[in-house]
Amino acid sequence: MKYFFATLSLLFLLTACGAPKATSKQLSSDRYDIAVTKPAQSIVDVIDVRLSDGEHFANGFFKIKVTDDSAPLLSSKGVESFTISVMAKGLDFEPSHVIYTFRQSEDGPVKTRKVAIEQQGN
Repeated sequence: MKYFFATLSLLFLLTACGAPKATSKQLSSDRYDIAVTKPAQSIVDVIDVRLSDGEHFANGFFKIKVTDDSAPLLSSKGVESFTISVMAKGLDFEPSHVIYTFRQSEDGPVKTRKVAIEQQGN
């Protein structure tokens, strides 16, 4: 019985610290938003954001803010959702995906997620 509760606790912890879920939307020809949702107690530290069409890649300037607010977000702990706002001017290609790199703990492994971009007018 002791092992059952230990296993159940570990399963709950792994579920709570699971990967964040994200959707991406093109807002203009050079601006993209990634809406990220996660458990409030977990941390997601965004390291890098890139735009891609499958062949070409470009880094974008990004800022992290509270969803539906312009205030910058300094720590993702305690919030269930936030937005990564990406600016990329003068691209030679039409991006179809946003690729963001993040960590879920200070010394944890670096993870990468690829998110399809919902085009304007959709």
